[in-house]
Amino acid sequence: MNKRRLILIINPNSGLGDGQRLGRELIEYLDGNGIAYEVYFTTKHRNAKAIATDLTKTLKEDISLISLGGDGTLNEVINGLYNHAKINLTVIPVGSGNDFVRSFKHPKTPIEMLKCSLNPRKFVDYNIGEIHSKGKKRKFIVTAGSGYDGSLALNVNNPSLRRRFKGSSLKGFMYIYSGVKALVDYRPVKGKITVDGVDRSFENIYFATVMNTPYAGKGFNIAPMAKGDDGVMEFCLVHSKSKGQMLPILLKGLAFGLKKGRNISYYRGRNFSFSLSAPVICHTDGEYFGEISNADIRVLEERVRVVVE
Repeated sequence: MNKRRLILIINPNSGLGDGQRLGRELIEYLDGNGIAYEVYFTTKHRNAKAIATDLTKTLKEDISLISLGGDGTLNEVINGLYNHAKINLTVIPVGSGNDFVRSFKHPKTPIEMLKCSLNPRKFVDYNIGEIHSKGKKRKFIVTAGSGYDGSLALNVNNPSLRRRFKGSSLKGFMYIYSGVKALVDYRPVKGKITVDGVDRSFENIYFATVMNTPYAGKGFNIAPMAKGDDGVMEFCLVHSKSKGQMLPILLKGLAFGLKKGRNISYYRGRNFSFSLSAPVICHTDGEYFGEISNADIRVLEERVRVVVE
């Protein structure tokens, strides 16, 4: 069995409250099998980042770290990590979207993922991206999305909306409702993007999204070619003359994934920037970053080792 120190960071509010229940299931399993562990429950926004920083900033030993929550919890953990080479990270998805784990064939239950953490057989060293804008920066492991998908993420994380769907049999429709509302409200912009020093200009931009892994927005395959571990990321630009034209693009993308075409462009690289004609909402791994019109995004040299089997 893995002899590393085992640490769990659990967001009890993730998955509209499922995090509390599933976290307790893991603890019961560990206690029942006499396995030593440390557990930290998040109590507020950005708490997972602070916990991860406290645990790893002066880390001297190898550890197995479990993040139980959604992509937002994982984003906080990624932003708090130091000493990456000493960490094996296991992600147990209990969020609204859970898009990171869609990039690999993960076990179906939290207990199975816990067993993988205890006896790992396969790892993937995932890229980490970082966005800079308006004097602030944030790391990401799934996506840094600006435009329509930023508006969608903001809607999904609206506290009143989440309270409305919590415990409801209709909670699976939260993303659909949020997506429709975002499309109605969004105003496309024009702008210039730069990928590894090459400039391009576009009109009527809906997506200006850098993808590390293929999925965002609860299984929307935005960048089918994104690998997550190859040292580069995919810049996806979706541009359309009208919302009437945009709707079938989104519906087809939801069903089959987006593909390069007249309204969809992809650019692979390590360094990206954009300058837009008006501010749009930006998110990192589903977490609100800000309203921005300019940003620089890069793939960092550091990586995080993730247990996938």
